[in-house]
Parts: sequence; structure tokens; C-alpha cells
Amino acid sequence: MGRHARTLSPRTRRIAAVVGTLAIVGILAWVVTLPMRQTRFQVVEHRLERSGQEAEVRGRLRNRGAEARQVLVEAYLYDGENRWLGTAETTLDVAPADSVVPFSVPIDARLAGPLERYSLYAGLEPNPFAPGM
Repeated sequence: MGRHARTLSPRTRRIAAVVGTLAIVGILAWVVTLPMRQTRFQVVEHRLERSGQEAEVRGRLRNRGAEARQVLVEAYLYDGENRWLGTAETTLDVAPADSVVPFSVPIDARLAGPLERYSLYAGLEPNPFAPGM
């Protein structure tokens, strides 16, 4: 007496495919948003300001945690061909708990001329993934 395999109905297969797809999308969304949810400091606004040969990156930083002292803000500077020029940094003395604080990162005049774009990092320790490290 052999066992007969039962086949799933087309409706059951469609439901299983939809549930599986939703599970995969949900897992991917969770993984992609994980760094954003773990980041204590978030740059909520930023812009490059130039005045003659001087330049600075100004913006606002959100502290999502407890009060923090000596918050490092680093700006990684790139030219028009995406070559790293250098890093400019500043330190915020204090970022109160659950606050938004302004920052300003002055840029050396030698780097301000060829500067075309930048990226930012904020944290209590230097960025271990910074360019040039």
C-alpha cells in the first residue's frame, strides 16, 4: 500500500507565496532600517556655506539618547571626481538628552576651493570606517 502525495490547491499555493513574499520583504526592511534605528546621533539638517575662500558645513544634530559630552562631528570632503580631500571636524561640548543642537564644521581654506561634496558622521568615538583610515 503506497502513500499518495497530496497536492496543494492553487489557492493554497497563492496564499503561501504571498505570505512568503511578505515575510521576505519584512525581514529585508528590518535589516535595511537597523542602522538608522541604532544610531544615537542623527544629522537632521546640513548645508555647505561659502564666504570668499572660507567654507563651513553648518547643520543640526539630533541626540536620541541621554546627555552626551564631547560629541565628535566629522565632515569627509570630496572633490568633483569623488576623490577624498581630507576630513574636517569639530566637537560639541554637550548635546542634551533628546535634543537638537546646531553645529558648524570649519573647513581649511586649502580644501574649500576644490570641495564639491561631503558626508557627515557624528558620534562619541572617531568613525572607524572613515576614509583614509
